[in-house]
Parts: sequence; C-alpha cells; structure tokens
Amino acid sequence: MNFRSVLNKYPSRIYLFLILSTYITIFTSNFAFYCSLILLCIYYYVNAHSLKTSLEAKSTVMLPIFFYVVKIFEAAARNDLLFWDNQYLLQKLRCNIFQEDIFLQLANISYGCRNSLGFGILEDIIKIDIDPWNGSLFIFFIFFILFLSQTRKVVNNEKVKK
Repeated sequence: MNFRSVLNKYPSRIYLFLILSTYITIFTSNFAFYCSLILLCIYYYVNAHSLKTSLEAKSTVMLPIFFYVVKIFEAAARNDLLFWDNQYLLQKLRCNIFQEDIFLQLANISYGCRNSLGFGILEDIIKIDIDPWNGSLFIFFIFFILFLSQTRKVVNNEKVKK
C-alpha cells in the first residue's frame, strides 16, 4: 500500500487529522499553526476532498473563530500589546498630520513621530486621522470577516456538490 492509496482510502480521517492538528498548533506557535494550515489547504485542494460530514464542515468554519478567540485571550492574559504592528503603522500615518507622541493601547510603549518603521515609502506620503487602537480593531474585524466568509464559502460549495 503506497502513500497515495492511503490518501484515497481514508480521505475523511486524514482531513480530520489535519484539521485537529491545526487546532492543536494554535497553542504551540504561530509558525507551526501556519505550516499545518498550509498543509490542510494543500491537502484539501490537491485531493479535491469534499466535506462529507457535518463535523468536517463545522470544524472548518470554526477554525478562524477559534484561532482569533485564543489569540485575543492570550494577549489579554499577558497584558500584551495586541495588534501592535497595525497600531504603529496607523500612528505613523497619523503623525504625518499631527506630529504628536502617544502611548499605544495595552502597553506603556511610547511612540514618537520622528522614527521610520520600515513600512516603505508610502508611510511618509499617506496621512490619516484615526485612533490607532480603533483602526487596528477595524482591520482585525475586516480580516476576521474575510476569513470566515471564505471558510463558509468552502462549506457552501460542498453542500452544492452533494
């Protein structure tokens, strides 16, 4: 029995194993999570696997929700700077208008307007007046909705195939 025949013989079990390992890697590291997520996507698209059970469909839809909930709780438990890169970028764009230093949310990190953050040449051109914390929450929810809609689209496509 070769590897390809095992993949064809147990597609549902392999998919559940991959999605379970993706859930588990959320708690280990971001690198392990993204690697397992890529493996899951490759397996799904290369093997044209269809979601045959409701467990497969529900676990696929719940993956981005679970990921973001875990990351928010981890950041809150560590009293960590949540969405710090978004806040730095939005503050840099705000500095192009106001030139004022601020303390970013959830940490006592002062950000001065005099530094470049390495976001490219557009960081000096674009000007925006938005609170960095609210803007980073907005970006988070936009990506969350996009991820959720894409996973729901996969599940809906699977229902149409049946």
